[in-house]
Amino acid sequence: MFEVQVLPHQRFGLLHPLAVLARLWGLISLDYIIDLPTNHGYDVVKVIVNHSTTMAHFTPTNKTI
Repeated sequence: MFEVQVLPHQRFGLLHPLAVLARLWGLISLDYIIDLPTNHGYDVVKVIVNHSTTMAHFTPTNKTI
């Protein structure tokens, strides 16, 4: 009638919660998208990603200071 399937791996261990960052913006990354066509005087996009909330901020800026 029914067959019992035996899995070829060991049992998984206990689950561990993820670490909570002490600060809201404790882990971020910064990147630039360059050499874009000029739009409203801007030719670069600065991308800031907050990894604790996976929120991204896109800021238009210029390649020259």
